[in-house]
Amino acid sequence: MDELSIGWLQTPDGVAAVPEVNGESLIALVRAAELPSAEQSGTPSLAGAYGGLPPAVVRGPSSILLGRSEPAAEGPDPRLYVHGERVTLLACRCGDPGCWPLQARLGLEETRVTWSEFAQPHRSTWNLSRFGPFVFDRAQYEQALEAAGGPANGPGRGLSRTVPRQRKAPG
Repeated sequence: MDELSIGWLQTPDGVAAVPEVNGESLIALVRAAELPSAEQSGTPSLAGAYGGLPPAVVRGPSSILLGRSEPAAEGPDPRLYVHGERVTLLACRCGDPGCWPLQARLGLEETRVTWSEFAQPHRSTWNLSRFGPFVFDRAQYEQALEAAGGPANGPGRGLSRTVPRQRKAPG
């Protein structure tokens, strides 16, 4: 099974949460998968051009990564990140969840969580059919989300590493 952890991306407004699969940033993983399609369309700089997610929508038991979309007292509205069985795993570098999202089907079972059917909705011709699926042990997955439960403006307990800052894609 795959293993989830949460890394942190430095942003102009603080930090953003970046899912990691088996210790590797989801941004790096999807960049490699998107690059052939991006090169074919003449836009290689757009491959992997993602930022993370607001910590408030990722951490703990109310995480969008568990398909939960109930609005919290503060922070961004999680309904912007959950679309039926699909969830935004990475948002645009600008922070707008609809601008340039990486979305996937979120499968929740008693003992496992699956991310599959990845899509970049603004590039429907990009082929991500060979990306994933990622299958996680649900207990480990939920522990990773709980470990990301630090203050809204920084990494949580035991998470001091940061994802290297990404260069902004042109255009």
